[in-house]
Amino acid sequence: MAMDGQPAAVARDEWRAGWPVVLAGLFGTAILSMGFMSAGTFMAPIEQEFGWTRTQVSLGFTVYPFVAILFGPLVGWLIDRYGERRLAVAGPICSGLAFSLFSTATDSTVYWVALWALYATVNQMVMLTVWTSAVANAFTASRGLAISIAMIGTGLSAAIGPLVANLFMESFGWRGAFVTMGLGFGSFVAVVSWFGIPHRIAGKARAAAGQPRSESGITLKEALKTSTYLKLVAAVFTTYLLLQAMMVHLVPVLSDGGLSRDQAVAIAGLMGIGMVLGKIFAGVLLDRLDSRHVCTLSLVMAGVGILMLGLDAAPLPLRMLSVLLFGLGVGAVSPIYPYLTARLFGTASFGRLYGAMTSIYALANSLGPITASRVFDSVKSYDLLLATTPVMLIVPVLLVLSLGRLPRER
Repeated sequence: MAMDGQPAAVARDEWRAGWPVVLAGLFGTAILSMGFMSAGTFMAPIEQEFGWTRTQVSLGFTVYPFVAILFGPLVGWLIDRYGERRLAVAGPICSGLAFSLFSTATDSTVYWVALWALYATVNQMVMLTVWTSAVANAFTASRGLAISIAMIGTGLSAAIGPLVANLFMESFGWRGAFVTMGLGFGSFVAVVSWFGIPHRIAGKARAAAGQPRSESGITLKEALKTSTYLKLVAAVFTTYLLLQAMMVHLVPVLSDGGLSRDQAVAIAGLMGIGMVLGKIFAGVLLDRLDSRHVCTLSLVMAGVGILMLGLDAAPLPLRMLSVLLFGLGVGAVSPIYPYLTARLFGTASFGRLYGAMTSIYALANSLGPITASRVFDSVKSYDLLLATTPVMLIVPVLLVLSLGRLPRER
């Protein structure tokens, strides 16, 4: 049965009409994550060529939040005003082109940061808001599963991105890897979005046609006056501040633990497999159970995986299990926040509601990796990060649990 007793036939009808939207979202979230998920693989070659520290390589992450704060809400407004399709087609092309320009990097850190500023700007066109808005407006009865499957793309990037980047670097060097990944994947995603996302999505059409307020939702201005929205934003920030630091630094963490670079890259790919499985796991549960409890379970899994990574002299199978468990937790938690946004506040202004939230998401994603780099450069070890991160994950758990009982879907 679908959530809240809606007949399974409704969910089947939604999938029959909406599966191309989900497919476009899957590849869209993959290109969004490509830069972050492959960053760890590019760190060592860039450090060696330019003689930089790990903090210098990570400097680009610091520009991301400022760009997202400026453009994240604007992208949300564009979605609510003009629809998702235009951004879903143009965004991947622009993002892929900007990613390929990293191949022109020199030993100038100013130029390196400028490249990241450009990439951060155009990447707003493929942010989660675009893909989750399209899916949330096309699905109701099976919304949790649909969002989760669309967001599998982040797991695919985590699983395949480092391996593909490493393979291309061995064949074309790190500069050639940037060009091949950026231009090739960007063009592919644009084509999928062109055919997969319609000009007007059914859910948005219904909301615009004058459905009751309870179904259409509230505006961003109204949401900002509620403690519920502010708690949700705080939960997003703390979650990704902690988890993104570990995701970007996973390959270096494994390498510093005694593994070769090739071993570390291969094992890091298990995180992506875990993320894919975690999203499917969460998607099934979100349409059936209290999403607050699903979120708690997801963050606990991620925390346990991090704790296991910090065990001294852990055998290889245990390291593999810890990465897989971490990926399960990260993957499971990612569809929960857009799902909660749609459930709590409706879909009429989802673009602006979640667009503002992705600004906070981007801020956390940027601060997390650079903070982890500073910690490493200071103590020359990841031990402190591995010990404190699981404990700090209690904060988003408490924030989500404090949201109270969710309203029923109408």
